[in-house]
Order: sequence, then C-alpha cells, then structure tokens
Amino acid sequence: MNRAVINGVYDPGGALSRLVLLGTVHMDPFGARRLGAFLRCFPPDLIFLEMSPYSLRYRKSQRRKLLRRMQRSIKDAARECGIPLHRAWQHPEIQLIRRQINLPYEYRVSAGYARRSGVSVLLVDLSEFSRDLIVNWRELIDSHNLSSLLAMPSQPRRSAAALYDSAARRIHNITEASDPLPGIAFCDPAKRELWEAREAHISRRILAGLMSRGPARPLYIGGFQHLLSGGAMRSLREILDVPPGRCLLLDRATQAASATGGMPGWR
Repeated sequence: MNRAVINGVYDPGGALSRLVLLGTVHMDPFGARRLGAFLRCFPPDLIFLEMSPYSLRYRKSQRRKLLRRMQRSIKDAARECGIPLHRAWQHPEIQLIRRQINLPYEYRVSAGYARRSGVSVLLVDLSEFSRDLIVNWRELIDSHNLSSLLAMPSQPRRSAAALYDSAARRIHNITEASDPLPGIAFCDPAKRELWEAREAHISRRILAGLMSRGPARPLYIGGFQHLLSGGAMRSLREILDVPPGRCLLLDRATQAASATGGMPGWR
C-alpha cells in the first residue's frame, strides 16, 4: 500500500504510484499529431493538464479579438519595415506570439479525447502564474513592438527535437557539463517565487484529483521542465517523487510505451 504523504495528502489507494508524467515542447510542430497518437494507443482515465482556468477563460473570450488586432498591427509593421506581409508572418518571433494566443495543442487534443471517451480533463496550473504572463500580450501585439521584432535578424531557436533530447538526458541524469540544459533562468526573485508556488499548486491539484477519483491510468500532460530534476528548485516530478521510468517525453512516448508493453504502473 502506498502511504505517500505529500503536502499533507495521503495516497492509500496507490494512484500516485500509477501517475505518468508526459512532457511536451509547447511549440512542437508535430505536437498535436503525436499527442493524439499517444492517447489513442495508451488511453488514460484521468488527465491532469498544465493549463490554468484563467488561461482557458481568457483565450476563449479574447483570442479572436487579439488575433484580429495582431493582423492589423502586423500589416502596419510590415509596411514600416518594407517587407512583404507573408514574410512578416513567417518570422519566428511573430509565429511564437500567434501560437501563444491560440489554444495550445495540449488542450485541444486532450479536450477532443475527453469528449470522445468521457474521461475528465482537470486544469491544474496556477491562474496567478497565467495572469503574470498574459498581462503583457496586448503590448506584444502592438505594431511598434512587432516592428521592432521584424527589424531584428531572425535568431535560430533550438528545435523541438533538440529540446526533447536535452530533456531526456536531464530526466535520466546523464547530462554532461557541456550539454545545454533546458529550463528556466530566474534573474528576478519574485519570478522564481511564483514558479515555486506554481509547482506546489500543481502538485496539490494532482494529489487532490488522485485522492478523490482514484484513477487506474492517471496522466499529467505539461511542459518538459516539470519533469526535470537537479535544478535550483524542486520540480513537479521531484515534489511528487515520480521515478524516471514514469516520466515520458512526447516525441518518443508512444514508441517507449510500446517497447515495454504498456504504460509503466498501469494495469
């Protein structure tokens, strides 16, 4: 019997020992297809999703307005910079902003799976954290800011594949000193404090869901950063004491689970 006590919550039914953490890259161009394939092959009976209630409400109520405003702003910015509109939309930073505003693929795919299968999707992220990020969106899509981004040379971003590879090494503690580790750097102590509060909040929400529902196949879907260990602060994976064998990465999750004959801990 699992008698784990985390944040004052007991797990007598052992649901925590069956929890699988699935790490994603939020900007993975193949993310929707990969997640859909994973959920079809290894169907969970309860999904915990790294998204806050505030984030979902805001996107559903405001994203169309924001995208229309961004369309107007990008036209002005492209004209000011003297570049064709289609090239402006292809700029990596512009694409990043547009993807931020839209509903993330993790939510869209999970919600679709939930409608078809009847399982629940619980939003477990911290709304205060979401507000802190979203408050700057209107400034992001201002034409002056977009002009500044378009005037800058495109800086190559690390590919989703490179991020997944680095995350895999970090999860299994085989990272070398020269390896560029994925993660978040905190220069502002307040930001670090908010991130720590976020990890604690997500862990409490997951534990509450495990206790109240007792799922046989619980799954957490969220950014790979929550699965890492050995950082400057405790990650979700460390708070919940989830072993590396139950920490999967989306780009290789279906293949890994197939090779072992199913999801670790699921019966």
